Amino acid sequence: MAEPPLPAVDEGLLDAVGLRALLDDIQACTTVREVQVKGGPTRRADAADLHGARRALLAGEVRGVQVRYEHQGGTWCDTVLVTPRGYKVVRIRGDAPG
Repeated sequence: MAEPPLPAVDEGLLDAVGLRALLDDIQACTTVREVQVKGGPTRRADAADLHGARRALLAGEVRGVQVRYEHQGGTWCDTVLVTPRGYKVVRIRGDAPG
């Protein structure tokens, strides 16, 4: 039996302005289901709201944020990681399209 194909993964690098725009779009255009923040290498991820996660990311208080949401009939997961060059965003669709 063949394994189902893995979902496509998209990634990119954003600056603070781009990150704000992305999180504004997620807030305005999706139904947010879950937000997790990762505070440090030995800290577990904690639940948060999108506003608090945004503030913590931009203030450099957390290492990353994961947002699960629904948009246009699909479920999505965006992971944002703080890097020395900006904010790395990895997006994956959590269900099979179509």
